[in-house]
Amino acid sequence: MGSWLDSDSSGPQWWWSDYHRERWERDNIQDLQASVSAASGHASRLRSQLTQVQGDLSQKVDRLAAAFDAFVELSDIRAELAIHGDAAVARHRVRQMLAAITAGQPPAALELPDVDRYWLVPAARALQAQLTGDSAAADRFAAEAGEFDPARSAYFLAAAARLAGPTELDDAQLTALLPASSGPDVNRAQRLCWLATAAGAFGPTGRDVLAGVLRTAVGAPPEGQPLPEPWATTASPGAGADSTLDALTALHKSCIEPEPDAAAADTDAGPSPMLVPLRELVGSLVDEGDEPERALLRRVDELRAVVEDGTAPPAYRPWDEAAGTVVELVHTDIVGGGAPAGARPVAVRAAVPWLRALVQQIADRGRISSLEASSVRIRGQEVSITAGGPDQAALSAIKAEVSQAYRPTGMGQRLFGAGRAREAETAELERVDSLTRRAVDEFQKRSQQEAEQHARIDAELRAISQALSGIAG
Repeated sequence: MGSWLDSDSSGPQWWWSDYHRERWERDNIQDLQASVSAASGHASRLRSQLTQVQGDLSQKVDRLAAAFDAFVELSDIRAELAIHGDAAVARHRVRQMLAAITAGQPPAALELPDVDRYWLVPAARALQAQLTGDSAAADRFAAEAGEFDPARSAYFLAAAARLAGPTELDDAQLTALLPASSGPDVNRAQRLCWLATAAGAFGPTGRDVLAGVLRTAVGAPPEGQPLPEPWATTASPGAGADSTLDALTALHKSCIEPEPDAAAADTDAGPSPMLVPLRELVGSLVDEGDEPERALLRRVDELRAVVEDGTAPPAYRPWDEAAGTVVELVHTDIVGGGAPAGARPVAVRAAVPWLRALVQQIADRGRISSLEASSVRIRGQEVSITAGGPDQAALSAIKAEVSQAYRPTGMGQRLFGAGRAREAETAELERVDSLTRRAVDEFQKRSQQEAEQHARIDAELRAISQALSGIAG
């Protein structure tokens, strides 16, 4: 009889062979599953990359399609603009003249085509006549430009003449360029002339005229009432005397800031601060175009941005777009930070009554005491602490409770005996007095600190009031 391990045995050896075969099959299945999983992950990554590529291609195709459409429309619009060629030639030559005069060069002969009722043509001729000393021609051309468009002509002539060199404007001429005292709204041209005047473009007299115009426009604050916005937010700098002092100190610095000494001439570092707003204004007026072509020119700007994929010049800003209200702009120039040269001192001069009311409200809120009363917890009871000391009635009640606890019939004597009970009573009463004294000392210390802060607030208030009196006087 053979052994159960013989090769021809159909017993245990057969089982052992099946076991290895099943294990081999399991291992292969696991390997296949791992391969499938890896392949699935790889396929998922490929799908993600393909989607991204497709998305990028789709975006590029969309951009190319949009650029092509914009280019086609741009070509059509330029064909339409061809009928306004004389206006375009006029603008080009006016820009050349402005570049020359802002560089300090004498104006060359200006040959401009006649454009029906285009204010820029007679205004540019008036400017050239003015710069060459032909006052009669200057007046004649200025009157013609005023008939076509009085506002644009007035701003162009005043700003362009000042770019050519120091020029004088009488009070009425300058006032006409500034915000109207009868209305709160300010447009961009008025704001730019405001900033140029504040920086000294029209001299100290111009600053005085500007301050008077703004003072009339902002008016006076309501008496006996909280300040309206935007002053109301400034009047609430935050809780605590420290915030109050910071706010008052910042306002004091604004009030005593000296007038700027802006140079009239351009330098290598850039154009003079007083002339930057005037350059911006003249550029907007010239670039706007003649009335029949303005909408087309703005559409050209939009299409160029599409064709050039965002590299086109910034969008045109209308010369008369809304800039805010007088009150908002004055407030921003004073407390907003980063005000252009000269704007803050002029705004302070215009808003003296508002600043008086503002600093008074800030100081009043900062002096409100937060220490009218405090308290300390003793033996489970609250004892109020004020400037006059602890609440004596509450303190006496606590001490009476202590004494009651250590009387001959009290729990203390039953536990400790008469001698030790008196010692415990004395110790407990001393602890009550110690807690009370500590609370009173802390309250007095904080009260002293607050009084010192209030004194500093009063001193800062007096300093600002004195500075404002000097400005108003």
